[in-house]
Amino acid sequence: MKEKEIAAASAALIEELKGQILKKIELVRSNIVEGQGSNSESYIQMLMMIDEDLDDVLLNWEYDSISARRIGSFFDEED
Repeated sequence: MKEKEIAAASAALIEELKGQILKKIELVRSNIVEGQGSNSESYIQMLMMIDEDLDDVLLNWEYDSISARRIGSFFDEED
């Protein structure tokens, strides 16, 4: 893939991932606000798991963790 194609594919992938992540975050938010499943015994366990997973995401947040080369190789594998 050429650099221009990689840049375009990367931008498209970023937007797609952002959309998917934001939809999931909204669903989790709705479930928490509405107390979805709050009558079950596993509700506290679920909240704790989500809290820990979000801590991991925030602690490991790195803007440069995936290089353009790795993204390019990802797209090459799909061809």
